[in-house]
Amino acid sequence: MLSLLNQTPFAAQLFSSSNNTITCVIKMGFKFDQFGDLLLLSEQPEIQLANVIPEKPYAELIVYGKGSELVEYKKLSEYFEEGDWLELKDIFEQNSQTEIYLPPDHLSLLYQDGWEEKSLVKVCDTLTVNQESKEIHLLFRSNLTWDSDAGRRGYLVLKEEGRKYESESGTIAS
Repeated sequence: MLSLLNQTPFAAQLFSSSNNTITCVIKMGFKFDQFGDLLLLSEQPEIQLANVIPEKPYAELIVYGKGSELVEYKKLSEYFEEGDWLELKDIFEQNSQTEIYLPPDHLSLLYQDGWEEKSLVKVCDTLTVNQESKEIHLLFRSNLTWDSDAGRRGYLVLKEEGRKYESESGTIAS
């Protein structure tokens, strides 16, 4: 059995696929305030099963408009890198430029099995922008080969170190 211990303010969930792979999906929700600052959502959005693909060799930028209407969809050749700055033009207003910092270069996903602990690679392969609610969601994925019939027990631990976020309801420390 594999369990997830989430020690962050973000949504995370495990999904299993038929080929003995377990995918951990981490979803981070942020909202722009009236001053253009990016705040952590007080309540993180759920992860929809339909959005989960075990492995994608590309990244996606998805922009939704009024009533969740698809405004723009781009397939990108590379994953989003932690610590990158993205410049999005005309996303919220005409002739405007929005800069987004992909935050969690401090976010760790660890696999623990008894005394063994190893760090897992995670990739940010999806960035969604909702123009109506001025929300941005980042999806990170990591895959782990796992034989559920082996009778093993392990943990995936999601944690972050020394970072403070501004949220809609005030400052929260991680």
